[in-house]
Amino acid sequence: MKKPTVRKKLIALFLLVGVAPFMIAGVIVVRWSANSFSRQAYNQLTSLREVKAEAIRVYFDTIELQIIAFSGNRMVVDATRDFSEYTKTFLKESATSKNSLETMRAGLLGYYENDFAQEYIKRNDGQKPEPRKYFAALDEPAIALQYYYISANKNRLGQKQMLDQAPDNSRYSRLHGRFHRFIRDYFGRFGFYDIFLVDAGSGRVLYSMFKELDFATSLIDGPFASSNLGEVYRKAMAIKNDSDIVFTDYAAYQPSYGDPAGFIASPVFNEGQKIGIAIFQIPLTQVNAIMTSSAGMGETGETYLVGRDLLLRSDSRLEKGLNVFTSFQHRIKADSVAVRAALSGETGTREIEDYRGRQVLSAYAPLDVLGSRWAFLAEIDVDEALKPGGEIKYVLILAIVSSIGISAVMGLIISGSISRRVETLSQAAKEMAVGELDHRVKIKGSDELSGLGDAFNRMAEKLSRSYADLERHARKLSERGDKLEEEVIVRRKIEENLRSVNHEMESFIYSVSHDLKAPIVTVQGMTNLLVTELGGNLSEDCQIYMKHIKDATIIMSHLLDDLQEISRVGRMNIEPEVVDMNDLMEQILAEGEIAAKDRGIEFRFQQDLPTVYANPKRVYQVFTNLVGNAIKFMPADVPSPRVEVGGMKTDGGMAEFFVQDNGAGIEPRFHKKIFDLFTRLHGRDVKGTGMGLAFVKKIIESIGGSVGVDSAHGGGARFYFTIPGSRK
Repeated sequence: MKKPTVRKKLIALFLLVGVAPFMIAGVIVVRWSANSFSRQAYNQLTSLREVKAEAIRVYFDTIELQIIAFSGNRMVVDATRDFSEYTKTFLKESATSKNSLETMRAGLLGYYENDFAQEYIKRNDGQKPEPRKYFAALDEPAIALQYYYISANKNRLGQKQMLDQAPDNSRYSRLHGRFHRFIRDYFGRFGFYDIFLVDAGSGRVLYSMFKELDFATSLIDGPFASSNLGEVYRKAMAIKNDSDIVFTDYAAYQPSYGDPAGFIASPVFNEGQKIGIAIFQIPLTQVNAIMTSSAGMGETGETYLVGRDLLLRSDSRLEKGLNVFTSFQHRIKADSVAVRAALSGETGTREIEDYRGRQVLSAYAPLDVLGSRWAFLAEIDVDEALKPGGEIKYVLILAIVSSIGISAVMGLIISGSISRRVETLSQAAKEMAVGELDHRVKIKGSDELSGLGDAFNRMAEKLSRSYADLERHARKLSERGDKLEEEVIVRRKIEENLRSVNHEMESFIYSVSHDLKAPIVTVQGMTNLLVTELGGNLSEDCQIYMKHIKDATIIMSHLLDDLQEISRVGRMNIEPEVVDMNDLMEQILAEGEIAAKDRGIEFRFQQDLPTVYANPKRVYQVFTNLVGNAIKFMPADVPSPRVEVGGMKTDGGMAEFFVQDNGAGIEPRFHKKIFDLFTRLHGRDVKGTGMGLAFVKKIIESIGGSVGVDSAHGGGARFYFTIPGSRK
């Protein structure tokens, strides 16, 4: 492949120098702008979220104050008391006979099956209600009152509240005529959907401003007792303070044609006795007005509320046809990561996929409304939030394209001038490369390239003079190279000798404990022979010396045995197998119980120990070392001495065991040191080599486990270790 010329390289260099800064700056600016616009969008969304959330809280706090004031109003208290009495006498005072009651029943059933049902079907996309089911649960007072104030009411559907007084001349209707005008004015000023007075004892709706199918029904056993209106009544009946309120979250409410309805209630007290419940049916009109305001939201920004049931509590600004009613009607859930985070109590910002399946920047927080938790979300599409960054990117692309053109033109002009003179120097260098050391160049000008030509000529002159010197030095270097080769050979031999010595040292360390065993055995034998042959003739001092020699050889023998055993760990490949720890522990218990009983130590182990996958001999050695230490180092003055063994499965396929005693304990500063070789914390009056715990540690680590101790001085010791669990 042909190599690029200097001219091409210079043009490429000009392009690189001209374009690279723009590209680097562009990447930095684009990333910075994306982060900056994201932060700006999040800050704006957070501000909107806080402002609107506060407006929602103020709205519901105002309603709370209004219903407390309403339920305590003297006129409301008197009306509740009188409505309760007059409802009981309404049939008699309105001269309702059995025949007229049947006429009322027929007329009211016609209203249920025609007027109400048709409006329900119209609002609910053809879905049919159950009018006969509702009607069948009405008692006689409810039929009479609904007949006069609903079916016989000449005002059209949705305007039944315009009737102040029915023409029956009962005390109920006369009171209704006076009270209803007051409530209608109250409704007009505060915009509630409906206002109810409910009898505390019977649960009957004594009064309803809007006159829907819930009017005059019982919230204990009537057709709508299981609705959220019935629920708020039952909650309010549990209130003992006249300044307390209860709220039931929005749910589909059949008397309101399946529209979502929420209710707030407060008890009505008369002379300290609860006589009724005042209830407001709260519309979401004001909430929607706050939440769907587009000020500061751009084209795709919106704020919305979601309940614990993941259904909307405010209309969608962006999704046509998706509002609170359709969300409840068709069970359309506004589910997202941010919604669930807010409902769980989190406040934050993040990029998510919203209920429309679009990527949005979301600022979310929980909103507690009268004891119910909603999720408050302020969101905007990522594309719109980062749109200014795209415009900046477009400007940067134009700048880069322009810089490419300018750099290319400048590169062509300048590189042409430079490349011609460089070519002259290149040709001269080629001449010198083939041995023409007398070749010289002529380059006009006063810039660096002409200076380079002069320098080239001086270099050629020096090369010519130096050539002879180089040949002389080359001969000397050749001689030195021969010497270096000899030194390398010697060094390699030294390295081979060192490796051999290291191997011999490893073999020596491995076998030294075994080789020392024979002299120790000989010394033991000779000592025993001397004691046997001369025992009676030895002086008392000699007998003591012989005992010291015998004890020392026994200790040395044990020490060498332990060294041999430790050296085998890790060098010998012992196959693991499934070990039933309960069987193994029975064996250890049988062997250790004698020593434990001699010292009055209670020895017990946990039943149903987990099985392990290891070499049974190694596991046995670990337990016998730890159990033996616990028994051996148990002080004589410990009350109720005991040694316990237990174990359990752990995560990761391991099993963890422990050996625990209530002895003297170990100070924390020795917790690591005791696992080192030849470490002893007790005096020589307690037998041992100081290698038991080092042996335990080496075994456990060789099979992939770990070992440690929890203890404090005077508080007993708990040694714990892990072993691979059974693979079965």
